[in-house]
Amino acid sequence: MRPLLDDARRAASFARRQDDVRVAAVRYPQRLAALHAHTRTKRPDLLGLLRTLATRQVSLDLVEEAEQTDLPFVFAFTPEGTVREERSGRIFATAQAATDAVLAETKARFRVYETDSRTVAGELVVRNYADGAVAVLNLSATDRALIADVDGARVPFVLPGRGVLTLAPGERPQSSTVENHVPLDVDSFTLALDAANTWRVNFDTNKVGTITVAAPLRNVRLALRTCALSYAVTGSGRPVDSFESAPPGEKIFRHDAEPYTFEMDGRPLTAPRPCTALGVDFNPLYCETEPFELAPGVHTFRIVTGEPDQNFFLPALFVVGDFAVFNRILCPRPEKSGVQALAACGLETYAGAVTYKAEAKVPARAGTRLRLDTGGLFARVVFAGKDLGVRAWAPYEWDVPSGAAGQLEITVWTPRVAMCGAVDAPGAAWDTRFWTKPRTPGATGLLSASWVYP
Repeated sequence: MRPLLDDARRAASFARRQDDVRVAAVRYPQRLAALHAHTRTKRPDLLGLLRTLATRQVSLDLVEEAEQTDLPFVFAFTPEGTVREERSGRIFATAQAATDAVLAETKARFRVYETDSRTVAGELVVRNYADGAVAVLNLSATDRALIADVDGARVPFVLPGRGVLTLAPGERPQSSTVENHVPLDVDSFTLALDAANTWRVNFDTNKVGTITVAAPLRNVRLALRTCALSYAVTGSGRPVDSFESAPPGEKIFRHDAEPYTFEMDGRPLTAPRPCTALGVDFNPLYCETEPFELAPGVHTFRIVTGEPDQNFFLPALFVVGDFAVFNRILCPRPEKSGVQALAACGLETYAGAVTYKAEAKVPARAGTRLRLDTGGLFARVVFAGKDLGVRAWAPYEWDVPSGAAGQLEITVWTPRVAMCGAVDAPGAAWDTRFWTKPRTPGATGLLSASWVYP
């Protein structure tokens, strides 16, 4: 865990630094937002302006409507939805135009350009700190060849996908060099899981859901939700407490939930055991059945009493066991895997640790490193019995002894939200009034593995 600890200390040291050099302020459009909410018209695109400024390397403050600020650029929204810069009085039709004006009229000690040396790079967060330190975050999932302008000197460098670059005062990024990449000479890895796999049963608007099983699955359990959600909201959507009275001119809509009961293939389901299969975040909200053998075929589940399964983040029922899921069909889990996404192993909805094990030999080249692409998952590497440490962000690289041989163990941790399944699952009907649909996640797992040396 030492490398992860060192990374955490490095992050903490930047958090303690004197505030970074900010050049722009954006006024929070409180009155305009209230007006547009009242008239049901389009609100000012505050998030779009903040995102465009921040990801185009402009450090900013968000200030109140009447707050005083001495920053050189102060942006506020007009009733028409355009952006006005208060110092100069200029009006900008788009967030991009406002951002371009800031970049054209300011100089930064450290600024990052695309390889044409003229275009300021986007999809980056760059912080120039008062003491001369710099932090750069790549918001893109891909490695990027870039050029850093450091006090007028141009330095080419490579920033890994989702990677972080930190520079001490006076430090420059290392110039990019040509590297040799040799894929791991491993046909397959043995897979080991530290938890059971899960599959969410998606219920339609009639509270009916089905699963398809390809072959007998032993020691399967069903985790049934026991918590029912009661709530109260105003007509405009504001949550209220149970003791609150209705605001003037509004009604309160209350929902008192009834407890859940379920059927499987026409028979009532009982779940006498406390849930232990879903992790500490979910276990208290569920109970589970005794283990049983799940027969091949189509099985039909029904919510007899209880609210519809419309909450994406709180499924009504899970199937839990040592299985894989291919094309939405439950199958026996393969014990081996190549270098591929977890979805290709039938583990797209698995939440927990996955360890890949195989014998490997390091090239006899000085300065060799193991480089992985996990799709952004935490990863640990153990080689020949030695723990090489954990990586939480790119670059996912570990120094390895030249010419050594032994067992290679790569462990990745998948997020708990994977259990919730796919937002676009067939037949599912989510109630999205009180949450925003998450973006479709990218591939994760052991996506690539190679030896890298100068």
